[in-house]
Amino acid sequence: MTGNERPPQLVDLNATIFQVQDIFQEILGENVVLRTKLAPNLGLVHGERRKIEALLVNLFLRARDAAPPAGELTVITSNLDLDTAAAAGMNVSPGPYAQLQFRVSRQVEPGGIREKLEQLHGAIDVKKTSDGGFTVIVALPRAS
Repeated sequence: MTGNERPPQLVDLNATIFQVQDIFQEILGENVVLRTKLAPNLGLVHGERRKIEALLVNLFLRARDAAPPAGELTVITSNLDLDTAAAAGMNVSPGPYAQLQFRVSRQVEPGGIREKLEQLHGAIDVKKTSDGGFTVIVALPRAS
């Protein structure tokens, strides 16, 4: 660790989403309603709270650009245990993760988000859904 790095903290992803929910709604605009389905038992993640907040804001900027012009965007959190095959598909180590996901109508380009997630030892995956939309899945390692 260099002199200006902070040691990892334990961050409650649900609390972070809840605390910046009003900012997210502003980012999405008045025509898109933000809904949340936050897992009540979501595990804590390692990281700096400010970095995770910045990551979430960046995700929501991308979601706004890929969301339909009107409607709703639902953010879902859950615990996720990645086995070897699933972890390899996301290019992370197997183990317990906190998952954040949302559905959008157009492809989300994970570009700079991927690098920020790698710093947190997490990953992003974008999957096409059967109805032509996309599901964005973000996984952050849970603390043991």
